[in-house]
Amino acid sequence: MILGCEVPRIHTPPRRPLTPETTHGFAAIAFAEDVLGVRLFPWQRWLLVHALELEEQEDDGPPRYRYRFIVVEVARQNGKTMLMLILALWHIYALDSPMVIATAQDLANAERAWGEAVEWAQGDEELEELIEKINLGHPKFMKLVTGCQYRVAAASRKGGRGFSGDLVLLDELREHQSWDSWSAVTNTMNARPNAQAWAFSNAGDALSVVLRYLRAQALMNGYWKRVEERGVDKSPYRAGFAQTILVADTDEEAERLYSEHVSYFYNRCLHVYPGFADAPGYRTIKTIQTGALSQYAPPTGGYTQLTWKELTEQGHIIAGSPETVRQRMEDLIKGLNVGNIFCLMHVGNMPADKCMYSTKLFAEKVMPKLRNMFPDWEDDNRFWTQPLKTRVTSGSLPKQAPTSAELAATYGVEA
Repeated sequence: MILGCEVPRIHTPPRRPLTPETTHGFAAIAFAEDVLGVRLFPWQRWLLVHALELEEQEDDGPPRYRYRFIVVEVARQNGKTMLMLILALWHIYALDSPMVIATAQDLANAERAWGEAVEWAQGDEELEELIEKINLGHPKFMKLVTGCQYRVAAASRKGGRGFSGDLVLLDELREHQSWDSWSAVTNTMNARPNAQAWAFSNAGDALSVVLRYLRAQALMNGYWKRVEERGVDKSPYRAGFAQTILVADTDEEAERLYSEHVSYFYNRCLHVYPGFADAPGYRTIKTIQTGALSQYAPPTGGYTQLTWKELTEQGHIIAGSPETVRQRMEDLIKGLNVGNIFCLMHVGNMPADKCMYSTKLFAEKVMPKLRNMFPDWEDDNRFWTQPLKTRVTSGSLPKQAPTSAELAATYGVEA
């Protein structure tokens, strides 16, 4: 007995009925079953049909895919590697795609999968006749007589450099702990208007910076889909996002001033049993089914000792000079299409004077440059707080924020 679900919990619905005329999925399935002799799982067939959906076109030009990036999150031992190999061979044999680039965080894994595809092709008489060259050195590639190639690239800043990819396959996305590899490999598609990048992974953890961000985008897309279903406007101010923010005069000063307190919070305060990470009833059944769990629940195996560099690069915190923080905030706001950012200006055991210093810099040098990022909704204040009729003033805070020199003198660091 095989148990499972054909339809994923999180997915983008098609724009129109999916038929052999509106998606290449059926052609890919036919190649797998008729040419390679592979019987696909129901979820694999569903994915190919939906992910290879075509755009509606008014001209007679070549068909274009609706999606440029596809993220596939599936548990281990369910056939994701096989699906990658089918896609690669289908592209170079059936579509005559000039370049397929495959990568994994562990290069040996990418080369192993590539080797399986080569053996697959060599095992079929008709496919083998079309092979011109197989390079078993570095980098490994298979070239057909048509000039089409299936090539392995390292998951690094230089991965795929010098090539233009028509299909990019990224395995083990959960292991991408920075944007270096993703940016390098997906940028190979810049000159290919109909290229696709497929990223495969099982569940990630706190270190899976790329996967976490793309999942956040998927969740926000689900929210905006629900807004559309309700027939209301799509004001970005309907959505909010909480972010820890730390500002100093320079990136180096930010690390000197705040790294102790950031480390205290992320490396000492988050050892929470997952069952206690949320209050009972805090999330609905549908929310849990989407995988949207508490960000403070520790990953499987527990937290490692996260460094300042890891925490900033992986997006746990946005910290640095006013310009660094502005750039990161702008990417966050535009990437998630969120109008309300809840700024967490205090973290861990940070003292009041450092918090005031960071907050003052943020208010004076960052906030003014982030205003009016959604000009079409400039006057939309429906979702923001309104002042209380009766207001009180706290008398316990410092009268003014300290200067950089005063902080340096107090904590013994260079100004």
